[in-house]
Amino acid sequence: MSRKPPRHACLNCEQADMHKETREVIARVGGLQRTVADVFGWHCANCGEVEFLDEAGSARYDAA
Repeated sequence: MSRKPPRHACLNCEQADMHKETREVIARVGGLQRTVADVFGWHCANCGEVEFLDEAGSARYDAA
């Protein structure tokens, strides 16, 4: 019997279940953007929101 992963609703858009994983994200400020690798957290496929689950990924995103 397989267990379903826990549901985690997006606090930003409330439209999708977020997925807990490590992935590449794009940090956008004004007209600039930078790719940030290996960000671990809850990721929303609907709106792109990220809830960071480790300090390293959060720090790299902030530095971008």
